Amino acid sequence: MTDFAIGTDKIGLGGIGVTQFSALTLLQQGSDTIVKTGNTELASLLGITSTSLTANDFVFSASVV
Repeated sequence: MTDFAIGTDKIGLGGIGVTQFSALTLLQQGSDTIVKTGNTELASLLGITSTSLTANDFVFSASVV
């Protein structure tokens, strides 16, 4: 994502078995953040520092209908 804005935008996750922030791994790569669960990369946030992300930046859904 190139235009993610902390405090404004939300990343929605559903149908992948992840229902809470603590299940995510946030990896800093240069000036970008990689959001992962296990070995699966879910998102690349360009220009975002991993430590600036909180649970409030994510919305979780247990399943997709």
